[in-house]
Amino acid sequence: HVQLTQSKLADFTHRGGLHVDRVELRSEPNDRNAFFIHNPTDPSYPLWAAARASVAQVWPRPRYESRPQQQHRPRMAARTLRIAPQLRLRLDGSAETDSVCQLAAARFARRAFADVAAISDSLEDAEAARAPSDEVTVNATGITLTAQENWGVLRGLETIAQLIFVSRTRPDRLLIHENRIEDRPAYKHRGFMMDTARHFIQKSTLLENLEAMAMNKMNVFHWHMVDDQSFPYLSKKFPQFVQKSAFPGGRYYYTAEDIAEIVEFARQRGIRVVPEFDTPDHTHSWGHAAPDLVSWCSQAGLAYSGPLDPTRPGTFQFLAELYSELAELFPDSSVHLGMDEVSLDCWRLNASVSNFMRENKMTTHEQLVVYFANRLSGIVENLPVRRSVVVWEDILDKDSSLYPLNLPKDAIVQVWITRDSAKLDRWRQRYRLIRSEDWYLDHRGYGADWVKRYRFHPGPDDLGGEACLWTEFQSDNTVMPRAWPSTSAVAERLWSGEAATEPVEAAPRIEEQNCRMMIRGIRVGVAGGPSMCQTPLLPRLPDWQRPPDTASKDRSLGSEVLMSFSPGSSGQCWFYKWACIAMFTVYTLSKLLTRKQQQQPHLYNRQRLSQLLGLLRRGPLWLWMKLLTLNEGVLLLLLLAAYLLGWIVTQLLVI
Repeated sequence: HVQLTQSKLADFTHRGGLHVDRVELRSEPNDRNAFFIHNPTDPSYPLWAAARASVAQVWPRPRYESRPQQQHRPRMAARTLRIAPQLRLRLDGSAETDSVCQLAAARFARRAFADVAAISDSLEDAEAARAPSDEVTVNATGITLTAQENWGVLRGLETIAQLIFVSRTRPDRLLIHENRIEDRPAYKHRGFMMDTARHFIQKSTLLENLEAMAMNKMNVFHWHMVDDQSFPYLSKKFPQFVQKSAFPGGRYYYTAEDIAEIVEFARQRGIRVVPEFDTPDHTHSWGHAAPDLVSWCSQAGLAYSGPLDPTRPGTFQFLAELYSELAELFPDSSVHLGMDEVSLDCWRLNASVSNFMRENKMTTHEQLVVYFANRLSGIVENLPVRRSVVVWEDILDKDSSLYPLNLPKDAIVQVWITRDSAKLDRWRQRYRLIRSEDWYLDHRGYGADWVKRYRFHPGPDDLGGEACLWTEFQSDNTVMPRAWPSTSAVAERLWSGEAATEPVEAAPRIEEQNCRMMIRGIRVGVAGGPSMCQTPLLPRLPDWQRPPDTASKDRSLGSEVLMSFSPGSSGQCWFYKWACIAMFTVYTLSKLLTRKQQQQPHLYNRQRLSQLLGLLRRGPLWLWMKLLTLNEGVLLLLLLAAYLLGWIVTQLLVI
């Protein structure tokens, strides 16, 4: 902390129009992003401004970056290169024929520039890999991206797109700093969970969220599709669930076509889609369409449903058919079974459940939960294409020597509440862990919410982590601003690992990343407080909202994509500026000659003067039509020629 003298503090507060008793300057003394101003009347209410957004800084932060710096300005690059208006992007190796790389190249061109002739694609089955690009080099000879896998091309192109920025002095120019980046993710699983059961989330919003995930180099979309409140999935085998278990009053469900579009949209961005149908609890909505599936009990004369009934053979037959259908829609190698927050009260009051437990020598209802988990994981393992099992941590607490939990060896456990390091170490000996303890996005307080997300990170031996957004108090209109940019902080912790740990250093970069997402049409919230994006927000239709006819205009260009860019309307502004100056010059010359002819008619040849005045008076309309076809350079020459012409004409007309 740097203490300011009383005089400097008084001067600072006077110029700022604020009444404070102390100013804390955190981080570097010369860092203008580090001011935190506190109001003495209410210490719990900080009055402050967000960090100033950085320029062309990559998010998530690369593991290694070598950018030559100016000695007198340590934060500025020593060399900045201008991007030519006709830039070619060439794909070599396996990326040349890979559909995902081709589509990524087209998206890169749309993001970094205004428009591009996109590349056609032929669908192919592929699982989104987890390894990004290895190296990005920017120098005077060009931009080189080297990736070990085709999926690394996606991450590398996103990095390059973030390195390109608009010149502040010449908005019609795009620039990039000389740079060299070596990058790879710290964790394999970089996920985001969306709950679409408490409030129905539109397909367009899910696509928008996938686009935001791709921008932040996340690679797993955990889709918590159904829950107690609704069952928004139109099953071909069980269509009655949508009629009786989805929200009424509209089309509040997802069809097989919707799911296929979402899965393919995610695949093209290197994102896996892992479905979750939470069981055996969180299934109240199931009972509306299939009462025999759930356990029933009564208390105080009121009947209500509890978890799924594990005593009925029909329950597991239904689950086998349901997961078989889901396996055809979701090609990912994993499926989430839920297993969290199982309420045992209804089972305790159900006579058939009690009889079943006695017959199978079960002494506690926790053993019944383990029985259900073992049966369901066996069903998933025996699918035509085997799936890995993902469960919430709750099921591990019900494991016992009398009735052991027999999850597959490759099972994945998602931790959401446990902070006991000894227990976590014990779980790691048997399972792979996904961490979500401090990444519940619906738990939010006052201030820069992303900072507390940024401070948490999984252990070095964990598979990764997930940001989770539950929608009890979020709707389709609010999920995106609530999720972003807080999830950007999660994304950097999972990607950069120990390479980025300080929120003060990350603050300017997350402000810039937030503006990037806003420019690309993503509905983001506030990152750090009062601020505005310095880059102009260009009106552009996002990729997920483009009409089908626009997408159908894609054409193949082989292994190269030609990108023509016009970052804004600055060229048009320059055009009209010079056009108006030229027209003003012509009018001025016309009036000047008219006045001179009236004042000193004996100095001018009347015949030649009349011809010239007629030309100049007709000139503005003719000149305007001609100017519309000229560029800025020609207009500049035309302006200089107009001044020269005025001097020559004056000399020629003098007798």
